[in-house]
Amino acid sequence: MKLQLFNFIDETLSCLGKNYDLLLDASRDISNFFRKEFQEEEGFVNISYRVKSRSSVKEKIVRNNYYLDRMSPEETLLEMQDLIGIRIECRFNKDEVDIFNKIKEIFCVYIDNDYNTNNIDRRILLKLSDKQPMIQKNGFRIYKIDGLFKTKSGRNLRFELQVKSIVNVFWGEIDHKVLYKNYNYMITENFFRDILGSIRTNLIMIDTQLMLLYNHVESMDAQNYEDNKKQLKILLSKIIHDVFNTKVREELGIVINFKNNTDVIVDYLFMKCVKQKELSYGDQFIKLLNRITSISNMEMDLESYITFDRPPTYVDSFTRSVGESLINVINEDLFWNMFFKIIFIIEEGSNAESFEEFLYFLRYKFSLVFIDVFKDKDIDYNIQRQVEDILLKKVADNFAENLSVEYILDLSPKYIEDTIKSVEDILEKNDMDEAIDALKEVK
Repeated sequence: MKLQLFNFIDETLSCLGKNYDLLLDASRDISNFFRKEFQEEEGFVNISYRVKSRSSVKEKIVRNNYYLDRMSPEETLLEMQDLIGIRIECRFNKDEVDIFNKIKEIFCVYIDNDYNTNNIDRRILLKLSDKQPMIQKNGFRIYKIDGLFKTKSGRNLRFELQVKSIVNVFWGEIDHKVLYKNYNYMITENFFRDILGSIRTNLIMIDTQLMLLYNHVESMDAQNYEDNKKQLKILLSKIIHDVFNTKVREELGIVINFKNNTDVIVDYLFMKCVKQKELSYGDQFIKLLNRITSISNMEMDLESYITFDRPPTYVDSFTRSVGESLINVINEDLFWNMFFKIIFIIEEGSNAESFEEFLYFLRYKFSLVFIDVFKDKDIDYNIQRQVEDILLKKVADNFAENLSVEYILDLSPKYIEDTIKSVEDILEKNDMDEAIDALKEVK
């Protein structure tokens, strides 16, 4: 026969299941509100949300003796302040203060002694009467605000809003996993706290260093811009390589060198950011660094197949040929498998869409090659297009036989440059038939 406590827990978890969709919809509405309000703000990085898991609800009931409060299971569940968790992530510790002050500006409509709302979405209320930042049990400070979300049926769903910098997100993961969720540390509690206090100090130093780096990137003058940008790309590539190499070693028990792969991945990620015109260069760097930092704490199934949510679509015959070659080898060649796993994990979206974007990146890189080699040459535009089509087909065919990153991004551009140079005299005659025949003779 079960203890009454465990019957109570079972009933509470049943309530969680029944209300999960409602809680998830509320989480999305709240996070979308804050994303719209803060996406243009200086220092903003991301919004994340979660509904408390079954295991976390169970642990909280036991840890806080909720059963003794004599509330119903549903009341117990809905009284948990952090049943819904919303987190505004920002670049640096100083940005936490700015974000919090902005929150106070938005939530300026007074309701009662506890809660304020806003003029945009009256369903969302925040308790701004508490002193911020709060002091946690571990002695550290955190911006943690209680909130209410009013549903269409009139129910009040509680949520907790946190504002955290990149390093504080990382620190929170360490503290939660090593101390809060680890019940074996008690005997040497002081030792653990001393060590973690040291880690915290180092993270604060890292925050300062990142801010200096960001400010440097944003203030780069035109003369040194490209050199500095190159150095930052090298730094980010090394970080990605080290993070994923660690994961490969932990999960597969092997060590591999895919430095060339991560260099290409960094070029692709920055190209995509520039294409979307979503962030400054410094913000791009910080955003990617934040994402990679979060990945370092994730578990990955590196032995699994790569699958696509839908068949990829292609913009032309070149991307189709290269794309199909890659799909044929993506689950057979370890390097290409890791290459796309890294991209897909970092981007968190549709695998098919990311795959298409990478092919677009390749096509764009080759377009730049042709623009450069045809520059200042008296060659008819139609002949240029014909030359481009012929050479891209040769590159795609060669790639199908030599499926390497080095070939597609290093050797093939050089091949195009050398080929056009070798038949330059013929091309400048602007005789299309002779030009095409000459190209077909080139191996």
